[in-house]
Amino acid sequence: MTTEVISQQLTAGVQSTFGQGRIWYFKTGSGPLTVIAERIGTGASIERFINVSPGFKFTAPDGQAWTYLRVTSATTQSIELIIGDNDVEVSNAVTIAGVASVSDSANAVTNMDVIPGAGGAQVLLASNQNRRRAIIGVQNVAGAVAQVTFKAAGNNYGTRTMFVAANGFQEITFNAKYGISVTTAPATVNYYVHEELQ
Repeated sequence: MTTEVISQQLTAGVQSTFGQGRIWYFKTGSGPLTVIAERIGTGASIERFINVSPGFKFTAPDGQAWTYLRVTSATTQSIELIIGDNDVEVSNAVTIAGVASVSDSANAVTNMDVIPGAGGAQVLLASNQNRRRAIIGVQNVAGAVAQVTFKAAGNNYGTRTMFVAANGFQEITFNAKYGISVTTAPATVNYYVHEELQ
């Protein structure tokens, strides 16, 4: 008993012929195939499989192996067939060992230039339904701090106030309907903003 994995380049409309077996499996390809399993000799028969897609498998009953497997594609494509007598299991799944993570990339990123502090609250980012994350940094000045307050409809958003220390960065993932205001101390300290939009 033999099982073989065959890679073949098919030309549109040109028949390719493969050898005998009892089980065939269309493993990979970019389009459908028409497959004819032809058994010659005593009890000759022809079985046709028209427009089968990758993943299709056929198993003939014991004692009814085909003699020739004739394969045709309507388009030029590279295929992989598994042909033989052994009923093997084939998987196209990907197995990941260890930790897998999904990256959710931003559609747009805004890097603002250095923003000079001017004393008092400055509206830094207006509310934006497409915002999903902002990163705020503060200049490396001894004792410098930025007070970051979330605002909705012009009102402070309760206790949602945080402080970013000198030479520090704070990543903020929040409900996009809120804007952000910043108060710096000392008033002249610079700060930086990175904004990501969905």
